[in-house]
Amino acid sequence: MGGRFVSGSTPFCPETHRSGILARVVTPTQTGMRPARLPSCRSLPLPLPLQFIIAMIAHAINERMARQLDYLLEEVRVLREAFTETTGRKRVPFTIGYADSCA
Repeated sequence: MGGRFVSGSTPFCPETHRSGILARVVTPTQTGMRPARLPSCRSLPLPLPLQFIIAMIAHAINERMARQLDYLLEEVRVLREAFTETTGRKRVPFTIGYADSCA
């Protein structure tokens, strides 16, 4: 059938649908037990000043990482230029051991 829905057939597994396994599941209310209520994140929001401080710290960390990335990319560019000028090759030949340790 190739995964197509055919009229009259069921698009689900009959063993696990309502008449199957799911119908035999016992809920806590059927046994007289109450389900445990866990506190959700929405019920306990952080105070706005604390949210602001967290956002400021996250922004500062993000800016520092962006500057660090820019520096490292520029360093790689300069080193590649120096390597190309001295050897005449554009690609750095790695030994098998060094290539394996980088991968």
